[in-house]
Amino acid sequence: MSLPSSKFYTTQEVAAMEGVTEDYLRKLVSKGEFIKPNRPGKPHRWLKTVIEKYYSDLDKIHRVEAL
Repeated sequence: MSLPSSKFYTTQEVAAMEGVTEDYLRKLVSKGEFIKPNRPGKPHRWLKTVIEKYYSDLDKIHRVEAL
């Protein structure tokens, strides 16, 4: 069964957003330093809405810290 790609980001896409390699992203996930994928297994998949919320929340935190 194939997942609709328009709803999910791949490990490669999320790693590019983070500016890290795919292997390093997997290490961050395993250490609990980055959110776990919504679709574990191979390949990992993150819902786009979850990633967008993660970055939105992170942006809000940085704005508050800057005050």
